[in-house]
Amino acid sequence: MGKLPFAKSVFCALGYSTVRLSLADASAGEMMVLENDGSAHQSLLSAPLNSLPTLAEGSNISKTIHGERDIILPLPIDLEEYSYEDIRTEHFDCRGRDKSQPLHSLEEWQFMRRKYNEVVDASVKFDDAIPPTLGYTLSGGSPPPFYAKLSPGKGRGLFASREINEGELIHIGGKSAVTFPNGMSWRMFVFSLPRDLACDIAMWSWTQSLSMEGEYQILVDLNIAAFFNDGGDDHSNIKPQNSTSLNFYAIRDIKKDTELMYDYHEYDTDWDEVGL
Repeated sequence: MGKLPFAKSVFCALGYSTVRLSLADASAGEMMVLENDGSAHQSLLSAPLNSLPTLAEGSNISKTIHGERDIILPLPIDLEEYSYEDIRTEHFDCRGRDKSQPLHSLEEWQFMRRKYNEVVDASVKFDDAIPPTLGYTLSGGSPPPFYAKLSPGKGRGLFASREINEGELIHIGGKSAVTFPNGMSWRMFVFSLPRDLACDIAMWSWTQSLSMEGEYQILVDLNIAAFFNDGGDDHSNIKPQNSTSLNFYAIRDIKKDTELMYDYHEYDTDWDEVGL
């Protein structure tokens, strides 16, 4: 069976054309179902994630969905066969998204964190006094020296909130990133999210070994630290201490309001190593 891309995936098994699920209602399990004729009614999604309806082979797809931020899809029946690229480019069609994505609200960050606890690891505590819209507590009760805003031509980005000195520690990834035990847990997490948030997670995630002899892990930041853009060789002004480190340092003096970027090639992301 060919994998159904997001733009043509619907709750076929239930006979509905479109399902819109607000982030607030998603946690409570309540969703608004829009019928083919445009009428609407309430439905309760009380089943656990692994018992949600799947997209059956040969289902009659009657309508195209245009990627609203509040659409959640059922799990594909062949979920374990989906690679990272299948998920990003085929199922969710992330390359077809509007490039001018807004900054995330506190509600959206909290929603992703709740889903991580529900689907991946309930023991992880998201109890930092600093809200994810500002990052996390770097030291002394203060957030890192950056803030989020839209970067011309790049989308979301991070910018220095003050003057930063060369050699200064500006990001501790160990206080920010969450990990996934395997590729399947990452798949389950991504498929528990609305399309735009799923695409965000796919874009932000990376793989890395955290020690010289360690296995590759999947990591993602569930706060604005996810917004670092790629500076390549020419425009990077921060970098990790080494290829196994999550600590980032300024490699030159950085003026306030300058975008903070690092070379994405500092980390050798390998999705095959993590089963994706």
